[in-house]
Amino acid sequence: LKPFWLKRRSAARPHPAPRARVAAMQRYPGGQGASGMTRSSSFTMPPPPMINEVLSERVRVKDLLKEKKLRERSELLAKQRETAQADARARSLSASALVRSRDLPAQEGSSPAGFASRPTNPNARFKVHQRQGKHQILFGDGRAQLLTRVFLNGEWIYTT
Repeated sequence: LKPFWLKRRSAARPHPAPRARVAAMQRYPGGQGASGMTRSSSFTMPPPPMINEVLSERVRVKDLLKEKKLRERSELLAKQRETAQADARARSLSASALVRSRDLPAQEGSSPAGFASRPTNPNARFKVHQRQGKHQILFGDGRAQLLTRVFLNGEWIYTT
C-alpha cells in the first residue's frame, strides 16, 4: 500500500497546469498578453543612460587632486616621524654617554663637570640614624626596608 502522494496519476487525467496554459494562450490570440502589448521574439535592451562627460572629468580631476594632497601629507608625516626618531636616538645616546662618563673613575679626585661624585653606599643619602648596613633603611617605627637597584632614566638608582 503506497501513500497517496506517491501514487501515479493516470494518463486519462492529466495535470491541470498545461490545460490552463493552453486556455490562456487561446484567450489572447495574436500573441498579445493581458496588457495588450504584443510579444516579439527579439527583445532589445533600452539605450544606455546618458553620461555627463564634463561632470565625470571634474570628479576624476578632483579625486586625483585629493590623492596628490594625501600623498604629500603622508610623505611630510613620514619625514617628521624619521626626524623625531633620529632626535630621540641622539638624545638617548648622549644620555647614555653621560651616564657612562659618570661611571668612569674621576681623574685627580675631581668629578666630571656638573656631576657630584657617587656615594660609596646606596643608603648614603639617608640620615645616619636611618641607615642599617649598606642596603637597608630604617623607618621611625623600627621597620627596615631593603633598597632595590633599578635602571631609571638611563642610570641605575637605589629605591625602596
